[in-house]
Amino acid sequence: MKNLFLILFLYLFIPVIKSQIFIPIIIPTGTSSYVRYNCGTNNKQASEYMQQGIENLEISLDAALAYFKGAIKVDSLFCDAYDYTASVFIEKEKFDSALKYIDLSLAINSANRWAGKTKIQLHFNLGEYEKAGDYAFSQHLKQADEGIWLYYLAESLFHRDLLDSAKCITLKMQLTMQKQGLELAAATSMYLQGKIFCKMRKYESAQRALLQVNKNYHKDAEFNYYLGLTYLYGEEPNLKKAKKYIIRAFKRNIEIPSEVSKMLNL
Repeated sequence: MKNLFLILFLYLFIPVIKSQIFIPIIIPTGTSSYVRYNCGTNNKQASEYMQQGIENLEISLDAALAYFKGAIKVDSLFCDAYDYTASVFIEKEKFDSALKYIDLSLAINSANRWAGKTKIQLHFNLGEYEKAGDYAFSQHLKQADEGIWLYYLAESLFHRDLLDSAKCITLKMQLTMQKQGLELAAATSMYLQGKIFCKMRKYESAQRALLQVNKNYHKDAEFNYYLGLTYLYGEEPNLKKAKKYIIRAFKRNIEIPSEVSKMLNL
């Protein structure tokens, strides 16, 4: 069987309003810019189980899960099989089980970047922000050129209300990314800065940061929620604009606090 490639499907933003995020099941679609290695198998039976599992993903998750576990039983070092098993548990919203298989995958191949990033996402899902931050920091020490680890560290600090530290990291990230010409990464950092300032109740600073990335995130539910808050609680409130953005967030399934709803007569 040909080597398998997984789609790197990364959610950069971890919702604050809702306690969980959902990572879609990962289905290989041929080659990808994300090249994995040391993750396949030379065992014919394990390969057959894997292929049958993939074919069952859209038919029966339970059947797919059984095949992936079968592949692991035949070849306990088949890294892809652990990743696919974790993906099925994610789809079933069984995040503890998914994390177990991600950890087993990383024990086999610590260079499996998809598994590493998924591990952090799962810690966020489980509300384990400190664990997410610790792992992100450990990966940053190994891969200092990968800004995503710093981003995750800042996000974990944000959720733990260590806002000054989170702000310092995002500012560093933004300057570095801008110097390297990585505009999208710089925008990601700016977005997080906006959320941090909003949580610090520095609404004018939050608004300036968020408006700079409006073209990148204007369809994002959380972005609209935070931007709406800046207009609602700023020094010069603009209830019309606040209502506009809060309604956008609500239509995208963000739960609006009762205090905000009352203030805007929603």
